[in-house]
Amino acid sequence: MATETYQVRVGLASCGIAAGANKVHEELAKQLGDHPVETQRTGCVGMCYCEPLVEVISPDGKTYLYGNVRIEDVERIVQGHIVQGQPVEDLLVIRPDDEELE
Repeated sequence: MATETYQVRVGLASCGIAAGANKVHEELAKQLGDHPVETQRTGCVGMCYCEPLVEVISPDGKTYLYGNVRIEDVERIVQGHIVQGQPVEDLLVIRPDDEELE
C-alpha cells in the first residue's frame, strides 16, 4: 500500500531488545526529528539472528529490511534512505522483490 511518507518499524520483541533495539529505536526517533515519517514498534519477524531489525517502507510501498543495526548505523539509514532515497545496501538483509540476503 503506497503512502505519502516513509514508514519505519523497529523490532522490539524480547529478541530485539536483548540485541539493543531500544537504543536503536531511541536514536531513530531523535534523528528523524522533523521528518514526516511514521514510526512504529513491531514484534518478532522470525529473524532473531539479525536483530536489531529496522524496516523501512518507502512511499511507493517497497519494503527494505535492515539487520544488525547499531546506533552508529541509524544516521546512515536516515540520511541515505529517508532523506536521499538511497537504501544503504551493506545493511540490508531483505530488499524489495528479493529473497533473504543472508
